[in-house]
Amino acid sequence: MAKPTEFWDQQIVSRERHEQGWLARLPVRLYVNESISRQQPSLWPIDWLRQRRGNKVWRRGLSIGCGDGSLERALIKTNLSERLDALDGSMGSLATATRAAREEGLADRIHYFAADFNTLHLPRSTYDVVFCNQSLHHVAALEYLMVQIRRALTEGGTLYIDEYIGPSRDAWSEQRIAAQRAIYASLPREWRLTEELAYPVEEADPSEAVRSEEILRVLQTSFDVEERRDYGGTLLALLVPMIDWTRAPETLVDDLIAREREMLAAGAESYYTIVLGRPRSGLRGLISDWRQRLDALMSEAQGVSYRRGG
Repeated sequence: MAKPTEFWDQQIVSRERHEQGWLARLPVRLYVNESISRQQPSLWPIDWLRQRRGNKVWRRGLSIGCGDGSLERALIKTNLSERLDALDGSMGSLATATRAAREEGLADRIHYFAADFNTLHLPRSTYDVVFCNQSLHHVAALEYLMVQIRRALTEGGTLYIDEYIGPSRDAWSEQRIAAQRAIYASLPREWRLTEELAYPVEEADPSEAVRSEEILRVLQTSFDVEERRDYGGTLLALLVPMIDWTRAPETLVDDLIAREREMLAAGAESYYTIVLGRPRSGLRGLISDWRQRLDALMSEAQGVSYRRGG
């Protein structure tokens, strides 16, 4: 089995992951934008964040899991942050991000470096904002990382996460996927890439969704949640990549969006969310650190190895 960093190096070269992802179709992207902003489909998450902050600028930020660097470039261009440090475990991703920043004249405002999410050591009281964009679900040492982020933020700082919080890779069951499988099976066979909808587990990447369903619980030990905007993916993230869009009609996208809205309204859990958190400080912060250490020991006792993260 390939190491997580090797898997992501391969993906950044092929771009296959982005092309086949559930957000690749415009109606889905607009649905997500509307779910987050609660205003209009054309308002992207970064635009929503800028509006929410009243166009205030963070002095210095950190991005954990920067990938190809598109988020950091957008943050600088929209003047949300003056400077950014950004890290990733994939050297291929970092090379792409660094090259793009240089080509767009942003190299002097973004500093990229390599680091392991699970053993990351951050300087204290350094960053006004920390961004985790689809990176925390690759982290096994969630408790450790949350302590590092809390301590690295300045007083009154902000943690921004945009994450998959659905079932962890080992938590899928027939019951948890039954509704999605039934909808998939109801589609004409020629529209489906496979006979049956498989568990959405990326076998080539052992860090994928390693503890995804625990992210919010661990986060809330160290942070007070100021804002949470769920945006589904409960049905769409599973089905959209498994449709043969050369044969299926484009109207199917709208049908699937409607079905997901029905599922969420009926009480189904959202698999994706954006959360803004404020770090606990003083005595509350120290207590949260001790709780995280205790929880980490319990997780290790239950067999969660920090070496599994990316």
